[in-house]
Amino acid sequence: MKEPEAYKDQWIQSRARLSSQPYYATTQGGPKYLLNLEVPSGYRHDIRIVIWEHPPSWLPYTETSPNLVSLFGSDDEECKKMCHLFSQGEEVFFEGFLKYSAEIFWINVERILIAHPSIAIGPREIIGALHCPRIYYLEYIKNTTDNILRRPVKQISRGNVVHSICEHLTLSGEIVHLSEMGGRERTGRLREIVENETNTTFRMSSALHLLADDTLESVQKDAYFHLKDLTQETEVADFFRGRNVVTERMVNQLYGFSGVLDFLIDGSVPVELKTSSQLHEEHLIQLKVYLLVSYLDSGNRMGHLMYSKCVESRSSGECRHIHPVELTEEDIDAILYGRHRVLLMRRGMQLPSPQNMDCEECRYRRPSPYSLQKMYPACSFYCQTERYWDCYLYDEHGQITALCPLFDDCELKFSYFDTEIIDHWNKMRKAISAENEELTLLARQLRNLPEETLRMGGQKVSNLKLMTRSDQVCIFSSDEALPCLDCIPGDRVSISTEDGKNTYSGTLAGIGLNEVQVLFGGSPSEEFFGSPRYALSRDYSEKAIMRYLLRVSDYTERNRQEMRLSSGSRGKILETRALKEYDPVAVAKDLFRSKLVAIHSPSQTSDVERCVEILGHLSEKFSVLVVLRNRSEIEEFVQRYPRTHDLLIIDREEDFPPKPRVCEIGENNSPRDIQEKISLSRVIITDIGFLQRSHFFEALSHPERSYYFDYVCATGAEQFFEPMFYYIKNLGYSTLLIGDAFRMSYPVRSREARSLGLEERPFERLVLYDSYFESNDYAVYHEPFRRLPGSVVRAFEKIDSEISSERIDGNLTYIDVKGHERSVFRVDCLYQICMGDERMNYQMVIEPDRVLDAATIETLLENLTKHSISNYGPGSSFQVGECSCRVVQIDPLGSANASDPKENVSVVIRIPISLSETLQELLYSNEEEAEEVIALLKAMSPDEQKETAVITPFISQASLLKKRLYMAGIGCVSVWLPFQISGRSFRSCIISLVSANAERVIRYPLTDPGVLYTMFTSAEENLIVVGDRETIGQSRLIAEIISENRSPDEI
Repeated sequence: MKEPEAYKDQWIQSRARLSSQPYYATTQGGPKYLLNLEVPSGYRHDIRIVIWEHPPSWLPYTETSPNLVSLFGSDDEECKKMCHLFSQGEEVFFEGFLKYSAEIFWINVERILIAHPSIAIGPREIIGALHCPRIYYLEYIKNTTDNILRRPVKQISRGNVVHSICEHLTLSGEIVHLSEMGGRERTGRLREIVENETNTTFRMSSALHLLADDTLESVQKDAYFHLKDLTQETEVADFFRGRNVVTERMVNQLYGFSGVLDFLIDGSVPVELKTSSQLHEEHLIQLKVYLLVSYLDSGNRMGHLMYSKCVESRSSGECRHIHPVELTEEDIDAILYGRHRVLLMRRGMQLPSPQNMDCEECRYRRPSPYSLQKMYPACSFYCQTERYWDCYLYDEHGQITALCPLFDDCELKFSYFDTEIIDHWNKMRKAISAENEELTLLARQLRNLPEETLRMGGQKVSNLKLMTRSDQVCIFSSDEALPCLDCIPGDRVSISTEDGKNTYSGTLAGIGLNEVQVLFGGSPSEEFFGSPRYALSRDYSEKAIMRYLLRVSDYTERNRQEMRLSSGSRGKILETRALKEYDPVAVAKDLFRSKLVAIHSPSQTSDVERCVEILGHLSEKFSVLVVLRNRSEIEEFVQRYPRTHDLLIIDREEDFPPKPRVCEIGENNSPRDIQEKISLSRVIITDIGFLQRSHFFEALSHPERSYYFDYVCATGAEQFFEPMFYYIKNLGYSTLLIGDAFRMSYPVRSREARSLGLEERPFERLVLYDSYFESNDYAVYHEPFRRLPGSVVRAFEKIDSEISSERIDGNLTYIDVKGHERSVFRVDCLYQICMGDERMNYQMVIEPDRVLDAATIETLLENLTKHSISNYGPGSSFQVGECSCRVVQIDPLGSANASDPKENVSVVIRIPISLSETLQELLYSNEEEAEEVIALLKAMSPDEQKETAVITPFISQASLLKKRLYMAGIGCVSVWLPFQISGRSFRSCIISLVSANAERVIRYPLTDPGVLYTMFTSAEENLIVVGDRETIGQSRLIAEIISENRSPDEI
């Protein structure tokens, strides 16, 4: 907080949550719009945001932003939708002048009022929303890969090289020395720098060029000429001379924006480098987005666009490298409008029409320029898939009259696509969208819960300390055990400082007992690193895996890759299952003649061992890509494979070891060395994480082959969503998938997404269904467990599940614990709607009789707006589909303004925890069971503890167990959720089932057969089940397993 000279009271920036929808008032100073804020605990005064139509004379500004006023007062349909972004319970960021009067704090906002600042939105989204909604649709909704694939395209490779070299030159100060050199000396030095950069930082990209027979010299030559233009004059050197320069600085996401600056000068001035030959409007908007963040951080309004070639200035007409750009009030209004427009467009957007759009220079109207990816033009392709077929009409003479501005040069205007395939991918995208909407709904449900509840549910962790800081990876630690986070490595998380002034988004890289690793996409500010404590929370805007599935869907479909399991007739239906007993020789033969071979292998057998065994029976003349779960499986593969010199590990594009093994790429390897290693290596090994974050294998190409690899072998196949399945399958001619088809995979929490088939994985379908049919295109093998308790085998047999074991002699012990499950009772979701034209504000509390997903809630609210509040009374009910909703209470809140009755009802949807599968999974725990688990572990010897794992399907219970283990000093026992143990088994397992209640109701996820299968088949010798018999006995499967209960003395 500070005091501007023009104003005697305080000026404030902050985030806050709204306690009311916007409303109109004319008393106390004139017409204005008001938004009430939630008051922090311990404060008695009301706090309100004020947007004046005509600011009073005592304020330091004479006019409120017209865009801000129209946001709440316009009759425009888009403004009305944007106004809904500022509903009760939503978070806002604001900047204004604070005045205390009549026991109320009034925050007078001139311009800066930002909805949903926790959702970080980048410049590219804002540019698309402002300029071309169709581009936004292609890039964000469909996640087209044209703007993502980076190699080996000459123009983009050149841009990356020039950016990297400029950053090194400015940081080291060498750019000044280069500008002072003579022409010949500078030429030699620049050629040396370019060659060194392509041989080191960009060695993997350079190797891709060489493997594709795409000349690397042309990229080096192009980069050289850009750098020559940049350094032959002193303009750029003089600009950076003597200034404090930082590169790759992440913008503070406190205000709802994201991005990484090329350069930050003197702590506040952003500079963006471009290799384009002309100044584009997109460049200006990108810089102005970063300038807005700089302005909110420090008050700075000036930034610079730097071009590697001299570009003509729009204002003066002069050709320069450095172009100053100032952020105006109009720019701020446009950026905030664009950001709010993005928030509206993210959900339920349909393909916009290209009418009245300037498509001349658009990259999406033409075939992909990428030499290795001959895709359909994105714009024309999605016209076909979205049924946008009214692009032309016939006139009375039978001539075609073009309606679409792209019609004349559209390559697909007379093309016909398989509608079955189109509809299949659209259904898959709808499922992915439904899953992301479920996450948004979950954030709304959880946001008002106590912080300790959020911690136990794996949503937020506070009081973290920064332990290690290296480049872009930071390690944060806690003084106590970390809870079981509701995310996996690869998911997005937010890290904020203790005072809340700095927030950055990163990728969760690793989780330990009391440490967490976060990978940042750039460098956070020094102020961020000066904080004594930090808070980590889930990034609710989207699941990273779902965004990735959209990308690979586009890649597979638009790149015309094969998606069907079988291209021919499946043949006759067999009387018995076609699953074959595992035999490595037979598998190798089938892999040679079939496109796909699947092995259903239980977790007690190493998938890596099976993979190595099968590769030993394949001809050595074939190339193989092996995709493993993680780095530990890579090391296991290297240890098991008999000829290490045949192997090459590719799981990174930087940070190579200085002394590599024969199967690794080293820090001193040149692109030619890497090209040779890849060409000569029979087996290339990677992990699924690298495959998801890199595009290396998409661009890996052989000039004489359709696919680079003959075979692709992948472990952990039960984890593959359908888009990922086809993506991996299309990396080679034939595919081998190994995994346990019945084990639980990454959870899909949206019922709509599950009903659309997102949860049903292709690997599971192969093992369960497709093996009933004869086919030459694929073969399915299976093998039994090595050892399982007899009661587990018999229980699964009684529910017609495929399970077998070589030995029936594992130990099973059941311990009856008379505990009780605990959780918050309910969560509230708050919405604002209009019901009739009553001049009174109301609060309506509704309680459904079953779980509501995002789509059902939207339908419920839409139905309510068709009626008046007088049609309902306490105790009344109404139907929404199959759901019956009871009105618990209706309370008048006060008079509404007669001239502005837009939203007169606050609808509180009160959802009992017991109705929501997701909330049950997150929030239920059982103290008594946790105590019993700790007692069991204390009774074991240290060696026995090291071979024991604890499994529970409830996240809060896992957090509670981790806390108790840490307090008991037991650090060698890990706690797992079922979806986390893909490919793992343990000598001994303790299962905590949590469900215990007087109603004897089994909680989700104990109703999921995949969860039960995963837990009860994870122990190789000793299985201990802890739970309340009266409750868990309601499950037929669990009751059968624990019916042969043994005394705890036999543990």
